[in-house]
Amino acid sequence: MSREDEFEGEEFIALLVAGDKQAWGDLYLHIKSHLVSHIVNGLGGGAGYQPDAEEILNEVFINAFKSYEGRCPPIPYLFILANNTVKNRRKQKKAHDALPEDLPDQRLDPEEEYEEKERKEIIKARIGVLPPKLREVFKLRFLEDLKNCEIAEMLGISTNYVGVLINRGIKKVRGLNEKVEVTVPGARNGDGRSFSRKLT
Repeated sequence: MSREDEFEGEEFIALLVAGDKQAWGDLYLHIKSHLVSHIVNGLGGGAGYQPDAEEILNEVFINAFKSYEGRCPPIPYLFILANNTVKNRRKQKKAHDALPEDLPDQRLDPEEEYEEKERKEIIKARIGVLPPKLREVFKLRFLEDLKNCEIAEMLGISTNYVGVLINRGIKKVRGLNEKVEVTVPGARNGDGRSFSRKLT
């Protein structure tokens, strides 16, 4: 069994859920450098972001210790928390740096919010037919809105293979009665382009 497999094993996950400090310490030591590097890149890159990244890392582990329920492997879960924390930090900085009149209103209107919620609920229901690996990638891509390159970094696989898994997943859910349009936030290579894909 590889070291990565050990951290995804049912016994280890059970220890984390139970709040075992030794297990959380082992996980922290295993993922610290990799996750800090990921956070630094998310903040903008450069050694100047190292202190902020380490602060976010500690915040992520505190939140994970309180909230982790074992529904997904712990390492992707930590990356999701880290990404969300980084996004919040960037939004806070943008709001702090901008004048009130310069801040755009990025909230969805009620109808758009409803449609977005409905879209994600449909996706959640449909990914249940997928095997665990495909389901995990689908969830990260279409429910957590992560880029392929971010998923690849989390799972330790290539960006191209993430794309292959997504395509496999789409093929597996085809043939179901309902149609759902999946809006992909950014192109596979991370250049920021958006496109939609229908699961039909």
